[in-house]
Amino acid sequence: MNTAGLRDRFETIANCEVLVADWRGSSPAEVRASMEAVLKLLASRRGKVMVLFEVGGMRWDAKLPFEGVAWMKDVGARTGRVAIAGASGLQLTVINGMRSLSRYRLPVFATREEAIAWLTRPRKQA
Repeated sequence: MNTAGLRDRFETIANCEVLVADWRGSSPAEVRASMEAVLKLLASRRGKVMVLFEVGGMRWDAKLPFEGVAWMKDVGARTGRVAIAGASGLQLTVINGMRSLSRYRLPVFATREEAIAWLTRPRKQA
């Protein structure tokens, strides 16, 4: 079953539109399918988009983190704020490596609520 359409969706959260990539419990193949779906969703919108990656229990293989770094370069120009929710243990080590390789900030939050609060916080006024 192709679950990418269920995993990747725009949600209105705190009066903001957020692209949610729900990778909780996903296999590497499901994450790859979702990555393609996220690219298409981002291409369908004008301007930059806030993105929430939910990753609790996500699984990966040896290639996926490196594919993710290249993919982040493709999506980086289309994203505003990005947050990761639910990473723990070895996932945090992998995310730190991806930060180093991609030079993206990739803030990680323990819960979805914390990530959403950070994503939807008001922008500082100039």
